[in-house]
Order: sequence, then structure tokens, then C-alpha cells
Amino acid sequence: MNLTEQVRDQIEDKVKKDKFARKQAKFAEAENILANEAIDAGLGQYKKAWDCLPQDWLEHDESVQVRGVRLKMKRRALPGPWRWTDDMPVTDEFMERVRIFFRIKNAFCAHKTETMKNLRNLLRTVRTTKQLLAIWPKGKQYIPTDDKALLPAPLALNLDRMLEQV
Repeated sequence: MNLTEQVRDQIEDKVKKDKFARKQAKFAEAENILANEAIDAGLGQYKKAWDCLPQDWLEHDESVQVRGVRLKMKRRALPGPWRWTDDMPVTDEFMERVRIFFRIKNAFCAHKTETMKNLRNLLRTVRTTKQLLAIWPKGKQYIPTDDKALLPAPLALNLDRMLEQV
């Protein structure tokens, strides 16, 4: 069976979902926790009132900037003209945790980008799903049930190693 562009896209989507989606969700959750810690530090005397608000009260996505670092978050919004500023009272230890978080997240994103680039290159070098399975047997789980695929052996081994690192 021919390895069409649609089949290639489906394989890429399955790899992303299988190997990267859970970890990306964990990064988003961790970033949200850091942003909430920064806001809790910034709330000061208003923290008690904030904690009394229902969890779903005016919940929305936004970001907070702490010492020049923007953190994405999902948080309950305070009514009125409330803005978070860059002068949040956070500790140096907190900022070190933020730096470590972004170092790990950026390394993961770079690995994901490189892996997906390698996968795209491999998929473009083959024409049939039969060839794909002959060279990259582990790729069978990512092939749509109607189709099968092929990758050159050295590239396939490299891709296997990259996916195992996730």
C-alpha cells in the first residue's frame, strides 16, 4: 500500500500523541503551579479572600510575568481592574526553580522537535507501508489500520533511540 501524505500525517499524529502529549500536559500543569505560587506571593493580604472564592469563579487562561519570565496559567480571576506586575515578591529560590523548569521544558521541546523532524524525513524517504514495516518494525503501532509503511534502517534505529528517550 502506498504511503500517502495523509498516512504520513496520521503516523506523525500518533507518535506525537503516544510519545509527547502526556509529558506536554505535565509541563503545562507544572507551569501553572509555578504561576500560582507567584500569584500567591503577590496576593499578600488578599490571599485569604482569594482562597474563599469558588474554584471555578471566573476561571480563564492568562499568564503572569515574574522578573521577566512569563508563566502560563489557568487561574480564577479577581473582579475589577486587577493586573499582575513584574515586581512580584518572589524569592531567588523560586526563580531558580523557574529557571530549572524552563531548562527541562526547553530540552524536552528541542528533543520533540528533533524527533519529529527525523520522523518526517524518514517517512518522506519511503513509498509503501510494506517497506516501512520491513525496515522499522516498531513503527507498526503508529500505522493506521488500513495502511502499513517503510523507513531506511539506520534512520529507523535512530528514531527508535530518540523515542525511547522520551
